[in-house]
Amino acid sequence: DEWSLPCGFVDDALLPADAAKIALKVVDGSEKAPVVEVFVGETDVTIVQDGVFRVDAEGIESSYPDFRVCLPKLSGIPVATFEATELCDALAAATPFVSKSEAVAMVYNGSIRLQLNGEAGSFDAELEGEFDGSLTTLKFNGRYLKQACTTLNGTVRQYVMEGLGPQVFVGAGDIEERVRVVVMPMRL
Repeated sequence: DEWSLPCGFVDDALLPADAAKIALKVVDGSEKAPVVEVFVGETDVTIVQDGVFRVDAEGIESSYPDFRVCLPKLSGIPVATFEATELCDALAAATPFVSKSEAVAMVYNGSIRLQLNGEAGSFDAELEGEFDGSLTTLKFNGRYLKQACTTLNGTVRQYVMEGLGPQVFVGAGDIEERVRVVVMPMRL
């Protein structure tokens, strides 16, 4: 069958979470690396995997709030660099110590440390990596940080905003293929 795809593509779109979840289930279940194409039209998004599986979804109106305004400009922001697998492993090791209400702290001071002082005990791990800014401590919801971690691969560059600013994590790869994840920190 030949599918007709929408014309007049735009550069980006917001996709409903349900459509993304359906597409990811099929992609995750594939034994080989699938070819996934995303076609973004003025009002709709089409996801095609290997020419076999297709999801059509109506795009979400993204003019308000303008998510591009909410994201920080990354130039001049201190950068932490570490391996995604190392962060995932440290989070997995900290899991027994984290309850739903407890936050995981990341301490940036030339190096990167993952710390937790919870009801079930304490956890402390140093990640191999480096940070080019001054001492900063950020707390994250452990579940959100773990979700971000599983999305990233290879060497991760985190643009470390002070305070409660959005934390941008950028995965390795060619510039067109880099995954960008935004995680909001918790109040200290």
